[in-house]
Amino acid sequence: GDMAEDPFIERTFRGHRGTVSSVAFSPNPKIRQVASGGADGYVMLWNFKEHMRAFKFLGHKGAVQHVEYSPDGGLVASA
Repeated sequence: GDMAEDPFIERTFRGHRGTVSSVAFSPNPKIRQVASGGADGYVMLWNFKEHMRAFKFLGHKGAVQHVEYSPDGGLVASA
């Protein structure tokens, strides 16, 4: 049915300290990762299958507004 009528949680990832502002799925099905950016200034990459954080990057002086994978899934950009 419609997700509004039948909501469910597929996966839960914990790690950001604060609001998550952006999430992107890798376009490469072999990578099986999700990237997230948040108010804590971190960009995190998660292994989708194992529900585990793969990498945690700090480099922003403020909140991360957007994360996006390159078309081949080999790079992640953040702003």
